[in-house]
Amino acid sequence: MTRPRFPYLRLSLTRRCGLRCMYCKEEGPQDGGDVELPVLHLTEMVEFLCGAVGVEKVRLTGGEPLERSDLCEVIRSLRGIPQIREVCMTTNGQNLASEAQSLKEAGLDRVNISLDSLREDTFRRITGGSLYRTLDGIHAAFSCGLTPVRINVVLMRGVNDREIADFVYFAIRIGVEVRFIELMRAGPAAQWHNERFFPAAALQATLQEHFNVTELGKSGSGPASLYQVRGQGSEARVGIIAPVTRPFCNSCQRLRLDSQGRLYSCLMSPRRLSLVEILESSGSGPQTHAALHTFLSHKRQSVKTSRGALVSIGG
Repeated sequence: MTRPRFPYLRLSLTRRCGLRCMYCKEEGPQDGGDVELPVLHLTEMVEFLCGAVGVEKVRLTGGEPLERSDLCEVIRSLRGIPQIREVCMTTNGQNLASEAQSLKEAGLDRVNISLDSLREDTFRRITGGSLYRTLDGIHAAFSCGLTPVRINVVLMRGVNDREIADFVYFAIRIGVEVRFIELMRAGPAAQWHNERFFPAAALQATLQEHFNVTELGKSGSGPASLYQVRGQGSEARVGIIAPVTRPFCNSCQRLRLDSQGRLYSCLMSPRRLSLVEILESSGSGPQTHAALHTFLSHKRQSVKTSRGALVSIGG
């Protein structure tokens, strides 16, 4: 039997976050309190997954990873695993400016930064935070070499959809890659999500209205479809992530491990395996490998999706 291979692991370090984004639901179920496993336990689980399923890349997520005071220690420990080729992070950028250099020195390779508006009032309405703190974090990431910097934008009709061209010009001006993400239903407010949903097709039409757009194809095994966008004599790379209208579950090679040691085969799936408990009780021997591979056998099952439905985006 061929051993399943999942080279990309999202490691959620905490459920804490200083922002309260209007579209956001914490990744994974909400039970289990605020337990955050120490660095040693997290590293042991990642090291096991490296050997068991071929993890090579770790993306640090949350909540907000910068809420953990031992973040640099986490990065250094992960960098000590021989199989790990890249450690990157997704952050809201609010506290990145003061920490970027330390993170780089600890071994962090690059960052994705959430930036849902370029207008201070809209940004505060969406997130409750400061636009200028996130912009400072973006500039700090460039200054210390946490590159390439990617900007994540969750598009919402009637909220920030009129800023699409502004984001592209921003990307051209400062040299980032901007990735537009379809809004997913992440909670019980189905009507709110339906009203705010802005599909990838409408995004592409807007881009083509303002720019010369060339399709570049998929981003490796990642979820983004990439485009070269040219305007005013310059160009930027734009990604479109469309989990609702263009689901990519069948090609997904990602897993998610939360701060309590629970493994998910998909970002939005309720199915989980308490990897920390299995390792504590059975070690990393054949029994643990068998439990893991049984759990992951469901990963490739097809997922029916529709606008307004809870959508799995593959970890």
